[in-house]
Amino acid sequence: MNLHCKIAASFLLLSLFCFNVKSQIIWPEGQILPTFPASAQTQDLIYLQSNVTGEEKLLFASMKGIVNLTQPRIFSYEGDAYAEGQYTWLNSLGVKYVENTTTPWNILGKYLSEFSGLIVYDTAQIHTANLASALAKEKKALLAGPSLVARLTSPPFNLPILEDFRGKFKSKLEVYQTLYDTYWPNLDHRLLIGLNPGPHKASLREYAVALGVAVIWLDVKNSGESALLNKFLSSMPQGANYMGWWPEEAPGVERASTYGIPTIASDFCTNLTFHSGMPRTIEPKPMLAKPELQNKIYVAFILSDGDNLQYIEHLMRKLWNNSDRGSVPIGWTISPAMVDAMPGALNYYHKTSTDNDNLISGPSGYGYAYPNKWNSYDNLIPFVSKTEEYNVRAGIRVITVWNTITGGIDYGVGRVFSTYSPTLLGLTAQNTGGALSIYPSTGQSLPGMPLSCNYCDGEKTMKEHITSASSGWDGKSPRFLIIQAQPWTNVTPTTFKNVKNSLGSNYVVVRPDQIFQLIRESKSLTINPGGIEGDGTGLTGIYYSEKNFETEANTKIDTNINFSWGKNSPATGVNANNFSVRWTGQVQPRYTGTYTFYITSDNTSRLWIDDQLIIDKNVISSGTYKGTISLVAGKKYDIKTEYVSGVNLASCKLEWASPFQSREVIPSSHLYAASSSGIKDVNIFSDLNVFPDSSKNGILNIEMNNYRNEDVNLTVYDTYGNALLKNEIKAAKSQLDVSKLSKGIYMISVRSNDCAKTIKHIIN
Repeated sequence: MNLHCKIAASFLLLSLFCFNVKSQIIWPEGQILPTFPASAQTQDLIYLQSNVTGEEKLLFASMKGIVNLTQPRIFSYEGDAYAEGQYTWLNSLGVKYVENTTTPWNILGKYLSEFSGLIVYDTAQIHTANLASALAKEKKALLAGPSLVARLTSPPFNLPILEDFRGKFKSKLEVYQTLYDTYWPNLDHRLLIGLNPGPHKASLREYAVALGVAVIWLDVKNSGESALLNKFLSSMPQGANYMGWWPEEAPGVERASTYGIPTIASDFCTNLTFHSGMPRTIEPKPMLAKPELQNKIYVAFILSDGDNLQYIEHLMRKLWNNSDRGSVPIGWTISPAMVDAMPGALNYYHKTSTDNDNLISGPSGYGYAYPNKWNSYDNLIPFVSKTEEYNVRAGIRVITVWNTITGGIDYGVGRVFSTYSPTLLGLTAQNTGGALSIYPSTGQSLPGMPLSCNYCDGEKTMKEHITSASSGWDGKSPRFLIIQAQPWTNVTPTTFKNVKNSLGSNYVVVRPDQIFQLIRESKSLTINPGGIEGDGTGLTGIYYSEKNFETEANTKIDTNINFSWGKNSPATGVNANNFSVRWTGQVQPRYTGTYTFYITSDNTSRLWIDDQLIIDKNVISSGTYKGTISLVAGKKYDIKTEYVSGVNLASCKLEWASPFQSREVIPSSHLYAASSSGIKDVNIFSDLNVFPDSSKNGILNIEMNNYRNEDVNLTVYDTYGNALLKNEIKAAKSQLDVSKLSKGIYMISVRSNDCAKTIKHIIN
């Protein structure tokens, strides 16, 4: 395979499907790829490198596929110079292993009872190995080359020959025509795998055997093969996918795209049956705070080729260990298809990421495709919608869109992404140096930013493209540059670090998600697309003159909790130190997911969400504490925050963040005030006094010393928040008849256009 090629992955709307009951492989409706049973926690580690022949690689790959379809129990290492190391994933995912350092033949003997026999392929017509791969699962058969037949049919194996393709085919095209005519009608049409039986003897073949799907190697540039390929592609349903790779990248990806079929690049994946059986819990980290927008040149770095599952499995995992990772912001492209194919690996990348590591989508969504080549915008919608679903699950906010190595994004294609991927922050485009596009929709508008370098191969080219893209900048407005580099020419985090260190003070290097937030801000677009916006006004703050929350001195609505009082009083009538505050009301998240709340204060502070104690900062010192809770977008949750000041500089700040919510002080629009009666308050109404009239039973005197000759509404609530009496006050002193109310505790609220206060009163 040409390592300079760009590769990718994808899939679409799928229908409910299960393989035979014994296999335990399931393919739920709407899932891109099937789910394997949980991998055994002890794997037989075998080596398929120079220690085995080409025919043996095909044999042991089929052995692995048949064994692992019931439960993944065999892990193979086939590494080369780009590989991650034989123990890396096993150790990273916490899986034990028994290492076989001699030959895999003894492992074949261990699992001998799971095989029914052999399918013998013809080395003179090697494409019969692909035909054999498509049939192996149903027959529980091993792939046998002619030189291995005698050994496999003799003791201790004694395996019978179930199918023999030697001498039966005169040409490559005849092999695949037979596959199409005889076997394709009974195979699952939702997946087609492309493998060259020359170099692809093992690798993805174990996955193909386990799934029992068609395996081909047809060249678009050969007229006969092209026509047959069209028959395969045209008979596949909407949402189908092509895995593996093509004889040539651009012609293959383009041909599949015209049929609405993405390519999930994966031909040199070595353990997808194992990775697919890992736990499916994926926990992206919360987004960082958006940087302040200034008149600077903002630069984002992207490392390409993460749409390719084999790159994620091998070279990316090796680069992840680079000592300079984390020293510079980098966008690491990955495939959203990892949610199904490699969930454990995806979660590992999230868990071990630093604040400077930003996982984004490779081209052009959950699979590699040229969206401009789709046969209609309407037919592109399912692909984009499924990409949105998997991006949300994978914690992805940016997509690198490819329409060939140099192509831009058609306006209509941008509109589809804008409309059907509402949480996206932005798209990158391959038309280097092109103009920023804003794709409008009925919901959120979406920026599409051409790259400043679409496939840089090292430090020198990156610096040259940054210099070129910066020319003419006058410092009076921000400028945005995105540099994409390819990993196959020794580009590493150290490379990006060296480029960053060469830039002057006018440059700011940020993550890809941050650069699109800054672009959005510069174009007056929301930096939180796809979320549910609230209409709150803040929280009710009750201020106490002591540290024990007993002597209420003031009540007001605070638009948010972001205070630095220093040595000053926090509110009228409250001490400058040794005071306490309790904020109550509701909080409404924009997005569904795990939220992290942060309290930064100088003293004791606590936070409850939905009656759960999330943060308990019981220390008398400055610092930030955090806690997490899962929330549903748009739902309002009870919130209570308590703060106790000391004798130092008083301060308290409440923030939140989620994988789709960048860290920020919780804004007033997502906070809803409530007193203990459930009444919303909007500000303080000071000096409200309520007391019984000594001369008349059942009459309360109402006095407002700061009355400003405006209409004031008075409402009496019970402790459940039910309004019992309403009255209008038009004087500083008035009376209220409560004679019809029974004895008990009531809440009395007064409210003008911009002021309100609620007090508790006991009627005897």
